[in-house]
Amino acid sequence: MKHADLHPRRFLLQTGAKNYGFHMGPAMNPSFESDPRIMLESNFYYPQEDILFDYCKATGAQWNVVRPSYIIGAVRDGALNHMIGFSIYAAVQAHLKLPLAFPGDYAAWVRYIPPLCHVVLPRRLRGESWHLSSHHPSIRLT
Repeated sequence: MKHADLHPRRFLLQTGAKNYGFHMGPAMNPSFESDPRIMLESNFYYPQEDILFDYCKATGAQWNVVRPSYIIGAVRDGALNHMIGFSIYAAVQAHLKLPLAFPGDYAAWVRYIPPLCHVVLPRRLRGESWHLSSHHPSIRLT
């Protein structure tokens, strides 16, 4: 950032449920942002957070970390990767002004999938971490 003469005001780092150890098996549920780091094995989220925190402390930039339980398209054979294709299908149907018919059976329809959202972060939330399912009262999910 220094070499490019860039001075961001805020960073948003998206990590996920691995922060709480869910990738290793059953974990504390509910999980809280104040939970200690799980140090049973290395976790690439922690160095990312440390670098972010150090950079922001040195430059005065603000930061937020969000920890959604599910991230679409992040890994091969991910449980929600099918949503990429479904989203493209929905966009095409909308462009053609055609109804959006669910392309699956009833069992797939009634399966719970957490809502997808965009996050709007008020300035007063700088320097906080949270998992998106916490429904922080100051965060607007759209």
